[in-house]
Amino acid sequence: MAEKNRVCKHCGAPLLSEVCQYCGCRADGADTAGLPAEYETIDCSNASLTFWNTIFAGIFSVMFGIVGCMPLWVEDITTGSESMPRLFFVPFALVGAGATVVVVYSLYKYALVSLKGKEITGTVYGYMDDVVSYNHRPGQVCKILVDTLKGKRFIYYSLQGTNRPYPVNGKVRLMVYKNYFRIIKEPKKEENLF
Repeated sequence: MAEKNRVCKHCGAPLLSEVCQYCGCRADGADTAGLPAEYETIDCSNASLTFWNTIFAGIFSVMFGIVGCMPLWVEDITTGSESMPRLFFVPFALVGAGATVVVVYSLYKYALVSLKGKEITGTVYGYMDDVVSYNHRPGQVCKILVDTLKGKRFIYYSLQGTNRPYPVNGKVRLMVYKNYFRIIKEPKKEENLF
């Protein structure tokens, strides 16, 4: 990590955390991934429904589940005995079962947050690369500052995609239940062309 990225753009002091200890300005644009956070963090699990955790996993669940269950009903018509070894289908059944667990868990989190969650507001503090890649591009994690009963805390909200849709220093609305969070999408404003 280059040292020039760890200098406050406002006063030139070396950064020791995400907020400059000399002038109090945030380290916007600086590479702060290795710096200690200004506030404690809350364990955050994304409770939104996305293409990757519902549709994509659902396709794997259905397709691999069907192939994995084939030995239960496919028999050789000519001899009346099973022609294919059952062990061949076990990996397909396991992948189908794993994908089903992903879909069910995603729906469970979404339902919990929707039914029992409460709405809060957070401030987007910045973005970091996720450990997961999407089509050879790093996924993004949104660092959000929220107010809790114990004071200000950070959550690292995995966006499960490569976009950075929320402006830094902008407000986002979240639904939260325990450590499950879901960003509430703002309705698109219609443009008045006349």
